[in-house]
Amino acid sequence: MNVSRVSTLFALTIALAGCGGGSGSGGGSSSDGGTTGGSKPAAKTPAQIIADAKSFTTSQLNTAARTLADNGYNGSESKAGLDIALAQQVYRMMFDDNLLVVPEITEQLNASELAEDGSIDTTLDCERGGSVSYNGQFQHSGIGKVTLKFDNCISFYDDFATSGVAAISIDSLDDATSYSVYFNPRSA
Repeated sequence: MNVSRVSTLFALTIALAGCGGGSGSGGGSSSDGGTTGGSKPAAKTPAQIIADAKSFTTSQLNTAARTLADNGYNGSESKAGLDIALAQQVYRMMFDDNLLVVPEITEQLNASELAEDGSIDTTLDCERGGSVSYNGQFQHSGIGKVTLKFDNCISFYDDFATSGVAAISIDSLDDATSYSVYFNPRSA
């Protein structure tokens, strides 16, 4: 199943790269609403950064995801005693595809969903229920960032609903395609 998820992400990447994106102005985006008068906009929380991927760098997304993970941990920080049964349980939790919940990108997204300027803002139904909303910005080359908001999304291969927010940063599409996925299951 991991191959299915990776190939789905790769197919999305290729679809978005091949769509063009218009000539755009190439300028950066400003999301502060043109605030004047010397007051700085309030700092974004890590959850807000993940939910607005197109406005942040990959490094900022990475820092936000790490902060969310660190803040979300409420277990013991003392060293655990390790026996064979516990080692097997940890291994299954980390590597068994049925236990690791990573959002699957719907295969229904295609290049026609992308606007001339490379932006995307659409909501699609998931194969077996729920929906996923896409909001992002891509360059002509296909490099860009997109936020996916899952609302009880059940994909074709899953038996569970996914809710939360994922940010995907596509940093290169050459021979060594590079992308990062950040998922916040606690977001609504």
